[in-house]
Amino acid sequence: MNIDSHMVSMLRASENQRIALNSGTVTLLTYPTRTDSYGNTVPDHSKTAVETSKTDVRITTESSGVEGQGETVTPRTIMESKYLVAKYDNDWLIEGLKIGYKGKQYQTDIVQNNIRYDEIINKVCRLIDLTEVA
Repeated sequence: MNIDSHMVSMLRASENQRIALNSGTVTLLTYPTRTDSYGNTVPDHSKTAVETSKTDVRITTESSGVEGQGETVTPRTIMESKYLVAKYDNDWLIEGLKIGYKGKQYQTDIVQNNIRYDEIINKVCRLIDLTEVA
């Protein structure tokens, strides 16, 4: 085992431990698929969606604030964003996936692979709160 693969193993183990220590359960809402007229596999929204639970994820919340500018003092504007962190080999995590977490509905944004030493360490995506949009 070379130094790079050893480091990748250590980083993945560390991320897996962080997920295990503060794991959350999300419910995926997926539709059966069908083949469209171009041969692509697409969700079949005419069928009933299937719920599946996933427990090997971590949900984090990041806050950011913007202070007033100029001579006037304004209260801070606080924005909170939720992120889903999953293990490197989770292939179910895709953009546009509808999930439930603690009574709220979210949609996954662009999935980013956290890459070190040319290997995926974990996967991260922002969660768009669908209950606030509605």
